[in-house]
Amino acid sequence: MSTIRELRFFLLKSADVTQEIPIRTNDLALKFQVPESHVRDELIGLYEQGHITLSTWDGNYRKPLNEWPSADVFFTSAWQGGDRWIKLRSKGKELLDEIMSQSAQQAGGELEDDHPRPKIGFV
Repeated sequence: MSTIRELRFFLLKSADVTQEIPIRTNDLALKFQVPESHVRDELIGLYEQGHITLSTWDGNYRKPLNEWPSADVFFTSAWQGGDRWIKLRSKGKELLDEIMSQSAQQAGGELEDDHPRPKIGFV
């Protein structure tokens, strides 16, 4: 899996919860060793495709990305320490299930704890 695909999988998997969770783009950039702009691009893409919700605090309430003047203003907002909030939507759940299914098929079995089950026996 490429680094961007790993990032996408991580974002989808992390957002698969019952309520919005906070993330920080700079932390994700360090974790996946990619420029922060790539993390932002991936978040915007997942949001625009309807896979996740994406919001941040504006001083009064959490505003979704589309209510900000631009993506740059959205990501430079420093309220709440720069947290962005994400949550998986049903379309994103379908994508996550598809990615997990493909990973399982490539590994030759099902996933165990979100990782491909190792093959056992002679090759």
